[in-house]
Amino acid sequence: MNKFVSKYMQIARQYIAEGGTIAEEVISTIRTAQVFGTQNALVELYDTHVDKAIGVEITSAIFRDGSFAAFFFVLYSAYGLAFSFGTTLINEGHG
Repeated sequence: MNKFVSKYMQIARQYIAEGGTIAEEVISTIRTAQVFGTQNALVELYDTHVDKAIGVEITSAIFRDGSFAAFFFVLYSAYGLAFSFGTTLINEGHG
């Protein structure tokens, strides 16, 4: 689970870093962006990186939550089986 989650986190961080680079460049040249009216194009460019990062994070969350669900299902199933078998042994006088 950690292998896949760390891979998805690395991809998301890459998209966030690329979006941060674009934001940093726009802020440093805000006068130029204002004069030429490229704010909307730059916002769309930034939003594409943010949307990609959100998509990767959603995929990571689904995988992580599914893994936790399987883990806890096996864990609690084993507890239930152990209590059931223990109760059976006690009722039959073996325990």
